[in-house]
Amino acid sequence: MDYRIRAVLVLVWLGFASTSWAQVAPDPGRKVFDGQHCSRCHALAGKGNKLRPLDDIGLRLDAAKIRAAVTASAPVRPSLPARALVAKQKFAALPAAELDALITFLAAQKTKPVVPAKPK
Repeated sequence: MDYRIRAVLVLVWLGFASTSWAQVAPDPGRKVFDGQHCSRCHALAGKGNKLRPLDDIGLRLDAAKIRAAVTASAPVRPSLPARALVAKQKFAALPAAELDALITFLAAQKTKPVVPAKPK
């Protein structure tokens, strides 16, 4: 076999290997966000309930305040509607590793949400 054909085959194989096998693992906090269906009430990157975007939550709140909001702890309870309170109380029962991953993921969200232009 010609060395040029071998070289092309090796390059093709390397390209295939780098895209197929070297996939980046999803963020564990993102997995919790998706698994707990947070997008029913909140949006990230324009996906989910656009009334409550979390794209810049890391700019607005520190990790402790995010945790208080996520778990509906005592300081934030009075500001929550009953439906939100019920939904958020289940997050306090998450395994510690999952809750920590979710808080870390949310604290890293520091992008201003894109506001769609109003039609003229």
